[in-house]
Amino acid sequence: MTITLAERSDLAQIVTLEEEFTDARWSARTWADELCADRAITLVCKDDWGRLLGVATFHWSDDVADLNRVVVRPSRRRTGIARRLLAAGLEWAGQVGAHRVLLEVEEGNRPAIALYESLGFAMLARRKNYYGSGLDALVMELPLSVHEGAES
Repeated sequence: MTITLAERSDLAQIVTLEEEFTDARWSARTWADELCADRAITLVCKDDWGRLLGVATFHWSDDVADLNRVVVRPSRRRTGIARRLLAAGLEWAGQVGAHRVLLEVEEGNRPAIALYESLGFAMLARRKNYYGSGLDALVMELPLSVHEGAES
């Protein structure tokens, strides 16, 4: 498995992966916009044959980076792909000068919350009905070490 920057040629595989993800899918247009967004990074994890296993996208503004989306092929969940994508994104966030990373996660998504907590994220706030009626989001934050991304 390799983690690399997503390219425009990855769009079709990203959209196919997104279709396996959830009812709250991102469109092909949204993903296309992510691939060329300023102050952003989209990372993909591929197997040795070039098949997409996961994707994550982050944005950065001032001293804050946001994890906007992470999607892993259902058959490959709980194999470390999301952790590797997040680690690469957190490294990028430190390099661009972010002091913290924020994300929203559906309150009932226990596997994702457990992963984020294992990486050091903590709950910062709750957004009522963020994902629809009765579906609250937890806003989670990870402070980045001062030395991460600092110039020597």
